[in-house]
Amino acid sequence: MKVYDHAFYGNMKAAKIFFEATEPKRQCEETNIQNQQNNFIEINGSAVSKEQIQQLPIEKQKQIEQILQLVSG
Repeated sequence: MKVYDHAFYGNMKAAKIFFEATEPKRQCEETNIQNQQNNFIEINGSAVSKEQIQQLPIEKQKQIEQILQLVSG
């Protein structure tokens, strides 16, 4: 109760101790969050990767770049 009283009246150390002491214990292991990055463009169900674009002739790459510039403003 004393820790709660101190926390209630603004003591941040007491608030931290109170929250740590009263937080529910987790039944399962910590959840690992994995970030995933997909580097491709999908248009109407067709996916195109950076590697595929780089394999195109330079002229085709420039055409794609021009189309993307038109779309993005």
